[in-house]
Amino acid sequence: NAPFVLEVRDLWPESAVALGELTSRRLIRWSQWLEELFYRKARKIVVVTEGIYNRLLERGIPRRKLVLIKNGSNTEIFSYRGQKRKQNLGLTGKFVVGYAGIFGLAQGMEFLCRVAERLKEQPDVHFLFVGEGPKKPEVLRLKAEKNLTNLTVLPEVTRRKIPEIISAFDVSLVPLRKNRLFEGALPSKMFDSMACERPILLSVAGEAKEVLNRSGAGLFVEPENLEKMVESILLLKNSPGLRAKMGKKGRRFVEENFSREKMALKLEQELLHLKSS
Repeated sequence: NAPFVLEVRDLWPESAVALGELTSRRLIRWSQWLEELFYRKARKIVVVTEGIYNRLLERGIPRRKLVLIKNGSNTEIFSYRGQKRKQNLGLTGKFVVGYAGIFGLAQGMEFLCRVAERLKEQPDVHFLFVGEGPKKPEVLRLKAEKNLTNLTVLPEVTRRKIPEIISAFDVSLVPLRKNRLFEGALPSKMFDSMACERPILLSVAGEAKEVLNRSGAGLFVEPENLEKMVESILLLKNSPGLRAKMGKKGRRFVEENFSREKMALKLEQELLHLKSS
């Protein structure tokens, strides 16, 4: 008899269909039936972006069921930890372009490898990818085939160690593939990078771009725009003052608007209200 609360961080199976992961009509119908069952049974549905909120309203989910609690960062865990990890990796003196997260179908990891290939002739620019996922074998294959000596690929690390990794970045990549579905996305990794005072290069249109513009914490690059991505990396490489300014703005913005502590308080209030109603 406990109230059922459902959290929706991505629209499934809609995202899986859009990415080509789910193609069987039978499995799509079954997945959609299961999804609708959860929506009907839930007393409250917690969503993490305005895009998901509006999409569920369009699909007929009652507004009274929906609660918007956006992604954010734990500002106690995520903070700038200095450049020790950068030194340990032998990257002192390099401009490190970093990605930390899942090597998934949505992130466009092949595109990031193309960016690294384009910048091979820049000896002081180095790419650092950290994580696991279905696209990791392809990243390793491209690294070998294209002789990407300017790319280091590391396994995933524990959440407590991620701030050390992000702090080793000079700029943090937050990519998604070019797809209208992702215009309602708000990746949590952008807030973790901001909390670590790292400027970000965001390739996510829509809601995430609007948040970035409000924060002043980085630059937006149209998804899968190779020339613009290369140009933006070189711009930040040659602008240490701008990077420092963006990093400070990002940290302050997360503390004021997107701290997990504040989000947790809002969720607690919703759950307590649900319990008493």
